[in-house]
Amino acid sequence: MASLLVGLAPYVAMGETAIDVERVSEPGDKKLPKGMQRYVLPLLGCAFEFVAKEGGRARASESLSPNPYGFFSYSRYVNGEKPPSTSFICYPGNATELCLKLLPVEPAENIRYYNIRRFENLHPAYFNIAQISSFPLNSSLPGQVRSLSFCLGDNTHTLITSNGGFELGYDSRDVSETPGKKLQSTSETALPATLEIIRSIRFLPADSE
Repeated sequence: MASLLVGLAPYVAMGETAIDVERVSEPGDKKLPKGMQRYVLPLLGCAFEFVAKEGGRARASESLSPNPYGFFSYSRYVNGEKPPSTSFICYPGNATELCLKLLPVEPAENIRYYNIRRFENLHPAYFNIAQISSFPLNSSLPGQVRSLSFCLGDNTHTLITSNGGFELGYDSRDVSETPGKKLQSTSETALPATLEIIRSIRFLPADSE
């Protein structure tokens, strides 16, 4: 079950020091659809940009970690919903080799129990793997949360989500009640927006960091 959470990626404490970074575009950028914005995370040696809904914050950590990481989050709801957010860790090295280690295939019993779905070829330019799985909502509350973790990169950068990845939605039933069953329509409501973020990721030249 531990590999479901982050693979081999280390846990990142959200309370660690971080700095806000400049957005590449301002709200209303004419090159983007209305309500969307381009962000940049200048992770050391692994700067990248992506497009998401306006109002978010992209932050790079100042912590002396062996691998650079940063966060993307929203402090408020947008049009009644909280847009997808997550944290990222970047590793040096070839993504085709590292992603299978950082986000390995789960045993068959886990795939059925946690309703795991695995994807490839979501990004048009980079090697990538994505995985959706369920987790208990709370130890004292019924229900489950669906989340998506992904790993992508090229020959020199490997980017992976951490802390469980993007939350997609919820099912009111306990995980133990749904193996092999169809999940509720509310379980992956944020999936389209999350996929758009993933597909928009682009690594930036070293001189832009």
